Amino acid sequence: MDPSHGARGRSRWSEPGYPQARGARLRPCVETLAPRFIPPLVWRPSANSEGGARTRIPNLYADANGQSHFRDIEVEWVEETRSGKLSKRLPATGIIFREVPPTYDLDWHPAPRRQYIINLDAGVEITASDGEVRKIGAGEVFLVEDTTGKGHLSKAIDNKIRNCIFVPID
Repeated sequence: MDPSHGARGRSRWSEPGYPQARGARLRPCVETLAPRFIPPLVWRPSANSEGGARTRIPNLYADANGQSHFRDIEVEWVEETRSGKLSKRLPATGIIFREVPPTYDLDWHPAPRRQYIINLDAGVEITASDGEVRKIGAGEVFLVEDTTGKGHLSKAIDNKIRNCIFVPID
């Protein structure tokens, strides 16, 4: 039996929330990128005045004095289809997979480039140079843009290996 199949022979990747083409099978190499079953991305919505949900992502940026700060950026929906809402297409120049050790504790550093970071299976604690600390959890997306100045601190949380994806936007 294929290792990606559960006890009843169904692929774990065909469970609800993991759409796949009829008859298609994912290759077992997916296991090397994400060794545990990982839920789809989790966005942190907040209620708006119309009763719907707004999607916001944390953004770490540097001000004119080189100090880093957090703010939340709202995702703007530009299209609604039968399958859900869509944002506009955002620019990206590649994709980088990264595995971070559970001992990760990086001193002050600016981001190497403007990029989205998508945590797949564990979180990270980020400290902006203004002192604000945020924990960005598994399944969350954040945008780092503090490419100049003092930068930020990054630290593993919960003593877990973190698999993440960098999506450069420059």
